[in-house]
Amino acid sequence: MRQTNVSFTNNQYYTCEYCYEKYIPVRRYAQKYCSNSCRSKAYHQRKKLEIVTVKPSKKKKQSKKKGKTKIEKMSLPGVGNAAAGSALAEALTKVLTPEHKLPATKGDLNALEAKIQRYHRIENWPANVEGKLPYFDMQMKEVVYLNF
Repeated sequence: MRQTNVSFTNNQYYTCEYCYEKYIPVRRYAQKYCSNSCRSKAYHQRKKLEIVTVKPSKKKKQSKKKGKTKIEKMSLPGVGNAAAGSALAEALTKVLTPEHKLPATKGDLNALEAKIQRYHRIENWPANVEGKLPYFDMQMKEVVYLNF
């Protein structure tokens, strides 16, 4: 029998709901267990039983909310708002992004290709026996000798 510092008569003993020992309660009518360890062990025992005995039901659980549930549907104003928001974000991105940080487009690549000449003179190679100068052909990726 576990005792506390409080003295009671024999008819005021409680029985622990976990270990079934008699004890003198510290808090009357609120205490079910003789100690914190018995309370903790009882909790873990209840949780094990819940895991073993509770099986998932095949039925869908009903929500605990009372009243009608609002179902959002696609509407023309909603689509319009989404399109307007997307267009605004795109416009702000174009306005606020510096030109040197914008991605290259196909037109940019075509303009760059037009600026690059097909043949580039190789300065540190001598002319061949016929007197033709060496050039690098940018399309064929090879060295050619031409009279320019």
